[in-house]
Amino acid sequence: MVPIHKTVTAKNHPAKTALGVLRGRITLTLQTHPALRLVHGRRGSEGVPPILGLLGFAEKLKTLWQGAKAEDPYAHWWLWEVEQSLKQTRGLIRQTHEAATRRLQQDCALDIGDVAATHPEQIVLQFANPYAFLGAQMLAEYDRLVCGQRTLIHIGLACTPEQAQDVGRCERSIRATFLVPQRYRFLGIDKIAVEQNTAPAQQAQALMGVIPEAILNGQQRALLAPQSRTARQTRTDSRTATRQDSLAEKPMPPDATLPKRE
Repeated sequence: MVPIHKTVTAKNHPAKTALGVLRGRITLTLQTHPALRLVHGRRGSEGVPPILGLLGFAEKLKTLWQGAKAEDPYAHWWLWEVEQSLKQTRGLIRQTHEAATRRLQQDCALDIGDVAATHPEQIVLQFANPYAFLGAQMLAEYDRLVCGQRTLIHIGLACTPEQAQDVGRCERSIRATFLVPQRYRFLGIDKIAVEQNTAPAQQAQALMGVIPEAILNGQQRALLAPQSRTARQTRTDSRTATRQDSLAEKPMPPDATLPKRE
């Protein structure tokens, strides 16, 4: 007997409700040691302060991100500060790199690309929020800047003291950006706690300062801030209510008959 194969069409194909988490492979490739040092940072020791690197920055952002999801206004404040620091530092790196590129175009008649490592370091990134990836993007841009600077030196166009200072300023700005989320402390407070000046809110103010009014009332938020649990639940409830109303209002076909009771 020949087996009958059921044809799967859009009508009889069951809807799959659980597709799993979207995942992909994202890699940071670095050509220079200055940029690579900023990935891991440096452990502190006696007389030597620690340096927080990209991986430590991403780890600190986990707590900050969860606080923002829980509608902690201090988390939203520090997330805003992280976003502004990333924006300013990336702008500085871009400006410095453009200046080096202009000099290369003006003073060099050769057709030459940036120098590159024969064995570049590749780091697979597995971060939990977009700001950690923006930090990695910032580091990649700094790595490209250092490559550009070394290209100038390689072809005999030595960097001026001002250009060397600009590159050093970019590195210091990256380190300062990585330090921003370190000052945040998760104390489980929300906007109501701050307005009522509860004990945890007073502790938060003592540790982190007086929160700006624009942050507290929600007028000033990071562009990529996570959606709060309350907002997600409200959207889910709204969709459920809309679906139920739609089903309730849907008219019965004129030729439909009710099932007979046994």
